Amino acid sequence: MFDKRLALMLSDDAQLAPHTAAKELALTRLRFKKMNLLASCQTLAVLGEALNHVELAGETSGLEISSGELHFLELFRCAVEGDHALTPLLADGIRGQFVAGQMQKPLVARSVRAEN
Repeated sequence: MFDKRLALMLSDDAQLAPHTAAKELALTRLRFKKMNLLASCQTLAVLGEALNHVELAGETSGLEISSGELHFLELFRCAVEGDHALTPLLADGIRGQFVAGQMQKPLVARSVRAEN
């Protein structure tokens, strides 16, 4: 849809050469792919931090992760497997899944703060 609107907008400009319009469209597509890739990298970085926290906590204290932390990892797994980026909307949805006590857990608090 966006490509069609951009192509129409560029075609309305009589002073813009056709090859320039095609170039602008290609550059816009590349910028869009770049932004999606950066957002996916941010999501994977937060997930990596969460998994690192779980691993370190298990090694140092021998404790199992809490149900809230496990739920948090499940939500992130769904996001990554669905190829979704950690957008503010998704982060708010994840944040809304937890009660106040669960939000105080180090894994959840750090990871939710990392997306801001």
